[in-house]
Amino acid sequence: MKDKLTLAAHELRKLQEGRPSKRPRSSSTFAEEDLYQSPTSPPSYEDVVDSDTDDSEEQLSSEDEEHHDPYAFEDQGRVNFKSCLTRELKAKSDVSSASRENVASSFAEMGVAPPLHAALSRMSIRVPTEIQAACIPPLLAGRDCIGNAKTGSGKTIAFAIPILQKLSEDPYGIFALVLTPTRELAFQISEQFAVLGVAIGIRTSVVVGGMDMMAQALELGSHPHVVVATPGRIVDHLRSNGELNLSRVKFLVLDEADRLLTSTFAPELKFLFETLPSDRQTCLFTATLTPAIESLVEAPPRPGKAKPFVHRTRSTVETVATLKQYYVLVPSHVRESYLYHLLCNPPESIVSLRRAPPEPIKSDKSRKKSRQGDKARMSRKPGLDDEDIPIQPPPTIIFCTKPRTVAYLTHLLQNLSIRSTALHSRLTQRERLTSLSLFRSSFIPVLVSTDVGARGLDIEDVAMVINWDLPNEPEEYTHRVGRTARAGKGGVAISFVTEKDEERVSRIEGRIGTQLEVMPMPEEEVLEKLNVVSTGKRLANMVGSRATMTTCMENTDWDFVLQFVSEPLDLEVHHVPEKPIAERSNSAAPVQVPTPPDSFAASPADSPVEDDTLVSVSTTFFPGAQIHSLPPDLVLLSSDSVFFYVHTHSLHGASENGFAGLLPPSSKAPPGQLGPVVMVSESSTILNIILHAVYDMSCSHYSPPFDSLTAALSVLRNYGLSVKRYAGPSTPLHSLLLSHAPLYPLELYALAASYDLYELAVSTSCHLLSFSLASLTDDMADRIGARYLKRLFFLHFGRADALKRLLLPPPHPHAPTNDCDFTEQKRLTRAWALASAYLAWDARPDLSTNAIESALAPLGDQLTCELCRKALQDRLRTLIVQWSVVKRTI
Repeated sequence: MKDKLTLAAHELRKLQEGRPSKRPRSSSTFAEEDLYQSPTSPPSYEDVVDSDTDDSEEQLSSEDEEHHDPYAFEDQGRVNFKSCLTRELKAKSDVSSASRENVASSFAEMGVAPPLHAALSRMSIRVPTEIQAACIPPLLAGRDCIGNAKTGSGKTIAFAIPILQKLSEDPYGIFALVLTPTRELAFQISEQFAVLGVAIGIRTSVVVGGMDMMAQALELGSHPHVVVATPGRIVDHLRSNGELNLSRVKFLVLDEADRLLTSTFAPELKFLFETLPSDRQTCLFTATLTPAIESLVEAPPRPGKAKPFVHRTRSTVETVATLKQYYVLVPSHVRESYLYHLLCNPPESIVSLRRAPPEPIKSDKSRKKSRQGDKARMSRKPGLDDEDIPIQPPPTIIFCTKPRTVAYLTHLLQNLSIRSTALHSRLTQRERLTSLSLFRSSFIPVLVSTDVGARGLDIEDVAMVINWDLPNEPEEYTHRVGRTARAGKGGVAISFVTEKDEERVSRIEGRIGTQLEVMPMPEEEVLEKLNVVSTGKRLANMVGSRATMTTCMENTDWDFVLQFVSEPLDLEVHHVPEKPIAERSNSAAPVQVPTPPDSFAASPADSPVEDDTLVSVSTTFFPGAQIHSLPPDLVLLSSDSVFFYVHTHSLHGASENGFAGLLPPSSKAPPGQLGPVVMVSESSTILNIILHAVYDMSCSHYSPPFDSLTAALSVLRNYGLSVKRYAGPSTPLHSLLLSHAPLYPLELYALAASYDLYELAVSTSCHLLSFSLASLTDDMADRIGARYLKRLFFLHFGRADALKRLLLPPPHPHAPTNDCDFTEQKRLTRAWALASAYLAWDARPDLSTNAIESALAPLGDQLTCELCRKALQDRLRTLIVQWSVVKRTI
């Protein structure tokens, strides 16, 4: 054995002495313009690590040049392929020295500060994983880092610990910027920073799309220590906020770098690399080594900068060993039955992981009502009897490729009495966070998601991942199944394979380095559920066929509607089109004005004119009508030949343009005589509405149709009349419009939004609370307009949030007595929490106080302590009063 070691050492010295001579480096380097040969090419390492170029820096020493020999360039800038090939073969058989030699066995050995070490211990993290042991020491030493590890291996802690430890060196300003491709991952990383840095008072800020930019700008203005952001939104802030300063940033982290270094984020990343300081540390972490990241590994560093530390995962298998991976061959038209059977009968290895929320404490009376309510609900789902209600599955994530499929499966599972919630890009950020919270808290056991939820989300105890659709790229499969079997725990991944997916399965197996096992499925049991599933499919398709904002809109339409919600446009863009007024002559019309007979009472008299045209006189604006102290001196003739006797000075006082230039400067008629007849193009119905508004007359004696009111408002501006003045609060026109709110709530709200009639919109809002936002189409959103569409969303969400806040506090506990200790009070608190959660989940913004009382009052049926009962009654009484106030004010 000794002779063999001696011989090996001799051969190694020969190889070292016979190393090819060093070629001088060519002046050709990766130029800035070469980084983006096309707008879709990803950035290279020079942009990521150091965006500034300084030709005056000293060249590397000869020893460093020898160390970087594999990256030398041939003439004309071509790579020395032999050296690169040698290095590539070495990389496949060897890993970084930090991952194989001198690996620390604890965080203390790596030099982690005691407060951070204590925080990790509180999280039950005592031994570093491979990626943590490899990357934390180089980052603490100030080196750049490219870290590759399997999903669920603790990459976030690998860069969070060095950032928090070095934060004490410069705790002022924004110290670290963490970029993520998805919003949900950004919130998760921020939570982990907050937990780890609680002892040092860490302040974090999440800057992602779908949230209020003003609130985010205020957070950034308070100079948080760590900003976790998506590239698009942080760039928006940098471009719109001149006071935002990133000059003190010391760390730039690209989490899920394989997704960030793509053409999708290339413009934003280039802007950030040019903005951030050049002396920063840059960290890239990914579970998948894509060609873009490999090119960064191969690229030479800038002069004066060391090569980044690179850690590659040891195993050639990209999934963890505790993950069991299966596939099921299913016909595409019966996948739903297989899914339902799989959720009702999960693999034995994960059956014990079922998590069902506890049932509330109920009396015999409330149990009877609950059973009756359950039967009533089940009667609306044909095919399911009480005994057929399935036991809820263990925590499961179902991945689909399209938002429409996610919505369909969510409705299907709900129809089959399996609690599920959706997560996809067309939901609002509030809805996405709510879905994740419900899934994390075990209230909902099934999350149906697109690839939005496939990256970086660390949700505890996910037992099963089901691929309803196989991903287009094998890399996405790795990230999907990485949501289970995390942190050394077990998990199951099951992929549905149809007749068109054989090639995808082969590519996935080639990527992950292992073969998927076939999962046997009892065909007879699956077919037995076919009838039940068919009924659920019909109901789900009925819901899914509606063209709603959240499920069925195209991407371009969705982006357009989101622009309305987040960035209000000028109101002039959304006003109702105004009809042009034709040029009219101010000369007196050669029409004989009919005079009502002496016996005129309530109806006008018709009389012929010179051209045998029948005319009428208005029943309100006629000679002798008591509408003014002075007699009328002007006659308006509508398009349908109805005369209106009015006063010139009243119209002049109301109009800013002389009633569209139709009025004479002043009345030329002698007192007691009529002036000229002025013809207008509006009908008598429209003109009657306008004149009632001008004379501030009540409209209680007649009710014009809503279309006529809409047309009247559209021509008010044409005649120089202010819509806000004559349709504002306490005006007859306002009351007339509001009388149509019960029948035309959405149309009236859109009309109020068109003319910025805020009070009218507020008064109409109470009729819109029963109007589901899920059925709001893009055409409706366009009609409502920018600011008022945003207000409508806030109205719904504001009430829902207010209800949740009001329901949160339990009944106030009383002091312990001989007859009642804390046991019954704890039972009441738990029952209140569960009952209020169910109530808030199903509640609408127009929830009645009777519904609240009927849901929460039965909690006291089993209470034996009078003080506990009184506390429940007082809490319920306060809640009803508070909710009544909310309904009147919001």
